[in-house]
Formats: sequence, C-alpha cells, structure tokens
Amino acid sequence: MDDVISLIQETSEIDANFNAVGRTTARQVFCRTRSVSRSEFYAAGQQGLHPSLVVDVFRGDYQGERIAVFHSKEYAIYRTYLKLDEDSIELYLEEKAGVD
Repeated sequence: MDDVISLIQETSEIDANFNAVGRTTARQVFCRTRSVSRSEFYAAGQQGLHPSLVVDVFRGDYQGERIAVFHSKEYAIYRTYLKLDEDSIELYLEEKAGVD
C-alpha cells in the first residue's frame, strides 16, 4: 500500500428538537490504486455508472463507507469485491458529476 485515501462515514442523529442532523467522519487509510479494467468499465457503463478507479485497502480498514476522497476529489464507492485469498478488499470508485 503506497498511497492514502479518506473514507467518509455518513450518519444522522436526531437532536433535541427532533431534527435529523447529518454528520460525517473521515478516516485516512493506506491504499493501492489501479485503473478500471475494460470489462468493468463496460459493465458499469451498462448500468449508467462512470467508474474512475479501483482502490485496494486492508479488509479491516473498510467499514461500509459509501464515499471516499482521493487526491482532493470526492468519489462514490459503487461496488466492493472481497478477495478471499488476500487480506484486502477492492473498492470501485465513481466520480460524481458536480462534485469538486
């Protein structure tokens, strides 16, 4: 693992006035990045997704987050793949339109 990615956890709580208050928590974890394969790009495109990259993180570092920030860009995590023979999990990231 030779890079760092921020995994963003979104939660909501009810305050004293019974209003939903959204909270985000960011954690930085080590990762390894690679390009999206042609087959993944085509399959995701069939579902209206626009895959940007694949990130490998340690299995224990991923806790179901749906948003990641990598090199100052925000991505949606649209799919994961657990490698059974390794201690890492693949996160498939999609750059969202309108997100800086």
